[in-house]
Amino acid sequence: MKKFEETGSAHNKPSLERPKAVCAHGNIAAVCESIMNDSLASISRRSQELQISQTSLWRILQKYLHLCAYKIQLTQDLKDKDHLQRKNLLSCMSEWR
Repeated sequence: MKKFEETGSAHNKPSLERPKAVCAHGNIAAVCESIMNDSLASISRRSQELQISQTSLWRILQKYLHLCAYKIQLTQDLKDKDHLQRKNLLSCMSEWR
C-alpha cells in the first residue's frame, strides 16, 4: 500500500542495470583469444587459466561470443553382428510380452 500511495503505481521502479564487471571488453577479448589458442579446453580449466568464474565464462561464451560449449562423446562403431544381436533381442522381447 505504501508504494502505491508514494508512486501511484504498484509496479517496481525500473532498475538501472549496470553491465557485469566480468563481462568487460578485456575479458571478452581474453576469452576469445583463449578459444583461438586452445578450442578443446574445458570450461573449468579455461576459467582457472583466465581467473574468471565458470558462470561468467558461460555468460561470455553464450551472450557475447554466441558459442555453446559441448562435450565430444566417443562411441563404438556398430558392426553387422551388432545389428543381428539387436534384432534377435527385440524379437525375444516381443515374444516375452
